[in-house]
Amino acid sequence: MSLTERTERALEACHDAILAPTRWPWALQSLAESFGAASCTFYEHDREKSPGPVPMSVATMVKALMLRVQRDEAAAQVASRFAERRSCL
Repeated sequence: MSLTERTERALEACHDAILAPTRWPWALQSLAESFGAASCTFYEHDREKSPGPVPMSVATMVKALMLRVQRDEAAAQVASRFAERRSCL
């Protein structure tokens, strides 16, 4: 199977990111887009033995942040409703 020039450049960016970890988000984003995907990340087989956070593409980081914000907003709404009910008692 031959790779497109775009995929080869993305793989080179991933190789560079091994020595410069701050490059992982954009390297993985390029790799994802070269395959027609929106984002990508590594999969941890054994999270307990993981030396640190798993690199992820920019789009994956944005999605994770958005989910975290939604979760925090939902928790704040629940806490607010609980406080309202307690004050009525």
